[in-house]
Amino acid sequence: MERMHQVLNKINPNFNTEDWDNFSSIIKRYTFKKGALISTPKTVVDELYFINQGLLKYYHVKDGKELVLDFGIENEFSTDFNSFFLQIPSKMYITSLTKVTLFAIKYDDLQKLFDISTNTNTVGRKMAENRHMKKSQREFSLLAYSATERYENLKEQHKTVPHRIPLKDIASYLGIEPQSLSRIRRNMEISA
Repeated sequence: MERMHQVLNKINPNFNTEDWDNFSSIIKRYTFKKGALISTPKTVVDELYFINQGLLKYYHVKDGKELVLDFGIENEFSTDFNSFFLQIPSKMYITSLTKVTLFAIKYDDLQKLFDISTNTNTVGRKMAENRHMKKSQREFSLLAYSATERYENLKEQHKTVPHRIPLKDIASYLGIEPQSLSRIRRNMEISA
């Protein structure tokens, strides 16, 4: 849990020992095998996860096809943020791409911490702001950049992640077919 503590301190340097003691006292630890289904559509996601180890995939199924919306990686807080913060049914699946160790905090418990600690409240606000910026950047990327540029950005932002994710999932996330991604990767290798 030390890495989670460091991330919380990075989000809000004023997050103190009392805040951490309160936060860490209500955390649950989960371990999932590769391919485990963690959450499904039509259910309310009531936990915020800190990914201690492994990778998560967030996707929606339309006409029998998986549409990858996002990935969760180590040392990040992750969840279906719309479902979690609004307490509405999810529209996506969350599954583990690798063996995953998560630390989880329940929605109601987190709300209580927000009420008693301005430092924890600030962490929640900054998480929401960061999530909004990430979503805005992704939308802009899909509209303004070529598939090659989107792939280069993914590799730059998450240097080790693309090698650990199946090609079909990366292609779906980029909004292209797997064959197109293979061609992009081949062209990048030739020009390197």
